Amino acid sequence: MKVVFLCSSLEPGRDGVGDYTRRLAAELVRQGHFSAVVSLNDKYISDVFNDIQQSEGTKLAVLRLPSVWPMKARIGYAKKIY
Repeated sequence: MKVVFLCSSLEPGRDGVGDYTRRLAAELVRQGHFSAVVSLNDKYISDVFNDIQQSEGTKLAVLRLPSVWPMKARIGYAKKIY
């Protein structure tokens, strides 16, 4: 199964939904599925972040798109990646 979660922000400790989404996605990875998280309106960054991060010891694909970008550009970038 392939699951990509969308949320507004993924700044650790700053957004409860983002923190929970990251943990949920990591659990799916631990169970053998592909899972990634995308923040579509991240106000804590000024440039795109597309990398692998650790969540509770599990590697997780993370895409963070800055809120300063136009929404059309953020959606288009996310579509190209996933």
